[in-house]
Amino acid sequence: MSKNKNSFFNIGASSLLVIFFVLCLTVFAALSLSSAKNDYTLAEEMAGRTTDYYAASNEAEEIVAEIDALLSLGEPLDSYHRNDIELEIDGNIATFLIPVNDDQGLYVALDMTPKGSHYYEINEWKVIATTKWSGDDTMNLIQVGE
Repeated sequence: MSKNKNSFFNIGASSLLVIFFVLCLTVFAALSLSSAKNDYTLAEEMAGRTTDYYAASNEAEEIVAEIDALLSLGEPLDSYHRNDIELEIDGNIATFLIPVNDDQGLYVALDMTPKGSHYYEINEWKVIATTKWSGDDTMNLIQVGE
């Protein structure tokens, strides 16, 4: 019997199938790793935002408790002073803003009209943008007339 000199081409379908299978597994492993890294980055970012929000919310709760203590003593809100927070009073509405991060703040509005046994009612407790959004992110891709 004579041996075929072109033995490289006689690999066989099963060997090609195994090579293709290993290549597919490698690609899927790389995609899974990339996806896991992106999920981890997003989870860290969301954890940071959540921590910032709850820190601002706790500070707002402390301010509301201080305002409640002032009102229960019958003292005017004009006497309330805190170095980092500015309490704005407009008629029966008292508002203040707690910074959450560089772009957001926790806005709280209290209605000071007595209602039953309460000295105030929370009208608003929401996160608002503290910076102006600029949606103009255009890029000059084509140099015209140069």
